[in-house]
Amino acid sequence: MIQTDENTSTPLVGDGGRARWLMLVLYSLIAASNAFMFVWLASVSNLGVRHYNTSMRKIHGTAQAVYLGYILAVPFAMAQFQRLGLRWTIIIAGILNAAGAVLRVVDDLNFIIAGSFLVGVAISFFIGAPTWLSSSWFNDDERTTATSIAVLATQAGLALGFIIPPIFIHKENQTSMIPSLHYATAVVCIVIAILTAVLFRSEPRSLPPGPGIVQAVAQAASNCQLMWVTIIFGIVTGIYWTLLLVLCSIFQDSYTNKEIGYLGSLYCCGGLASMVATGIFFDQQASNPPYRAFIGISLMVSTVFLGVFTWVVQEKDSLMLAGFACTAIGVALPMVQPALLELAVEYSAPELSEEVSGTLLFLAAMAFGFFLPFLVEPPSIGAIVALTVAVGLCGLLVPLLSPDYKRTQQRQSNDSNVPRAGKEA
Repeated sequence: MIQTDENTSTPLVGDGGRARWLMLVLYSLIAASNAFMFVWLASVSNLGVRHYNTSMRKIHGTAQAVYLGYILAVPFAMAQFQRLGLRWTIIIAGILNAAGAVLRVVDDLNFIIAGSFLVGVAISFFIGAPTWLSSSWFNDDERTTATSIAVLATQAGLALGFIIPPIFIHKENQTSMIPSLHYATAVVCIVIAILTAVLFRSEPRSLPPGPGIVQAVAQAASNCQLMWVTIIFGIVTGIYWTLLLVLCSIFQDSYTNKEIGYLGSLYCCGGLASMVATGIFFDQQASNPPYRAFIGISLMVSTVFLGVFTWVVQEKDSLMLAGFACTAIGVALPMVQPALLELAVEYSAPELSEEVSGTLLFLAAMAFGFFLPFLVEPPSIGAIVALTVAVGLCGLLVPLLSPDYKRTQQRQSNDSNVPRAGKEA
């Protein structure tokens, strides 16, 4: 039971414990199932080509339809955030996610693309919510951890998308299992949507009303620091997703589908560990978060590991080395996501709300994610080198970021005023 203030009956964020974690779990289930649908067909793309009698580019087009759905729907979704509130925003996301899964049940690539588009529309309602949810439900010393857990739910879904399909679909005579997996996914998404509609509560602490969408975009465009963060997040996250989508294409001539599934799961599980570690680290440093140093070092390490990955792709002579390279970039690239999400809030508060800043960052990631596969398909060493250089350039942009964190400064000011107010009282 959430405790409330005796005078206002307003629930106290962070007190009571259980409700806020339930909200986080419900959000995470939607995010994980959505990510699973985004990637699982790409994890067995060579067999999907045979089953649907189509090209590899069209199989990857199912993932690009997700990007497109998000990009087209996000202006409408952003306009509805303040009116709907967190509860209805997440419930609508769950319903759209389930509807997209049901469309994908039809064993026709056009229906799967249409369902994937709807899955992308669902993302526009929940992808910017991690910081919104953590700000509404969690205390300051738990906020980055909560944000990291919400973001890594997507990582968990991506990992399952590379673990589960190759178990059941790894030979040419097993492609009949593809429709069965679509059916099973639809059932899971429907159950999640029902649970969310029944159990998800209104947030105990409502965020102050934000500007309209046109005003929000104008404010964001005029915020140079937020734009730098958005560009870095978009490029790095877009590259991470693109490499994941083309992983099967990169290694299909060297390894079996089960082995590629193993590499993909290492790639995604590395992100799970690094995001949790990032969240815990920044919650421990809440009074003076070293965002710039952390992001800069992480991006330089990512560049080195991408160089190792490029060499492994060229050699393709050791599954163990390939596993190490996939794990390394899987750890390094997603590590910056929670830090960049929190940094965007630092630069945009209090003018822009958490859900708006988070949505802008993922809009950039979706835009890069949509276009990058056109540049790297079919995969080549030159394309991977270009992606490596792009991450390195992002690392060089970090010194341009300001060390003035508005939200942290405001929090410190509020903390310093509390004893003074008590003495005056």
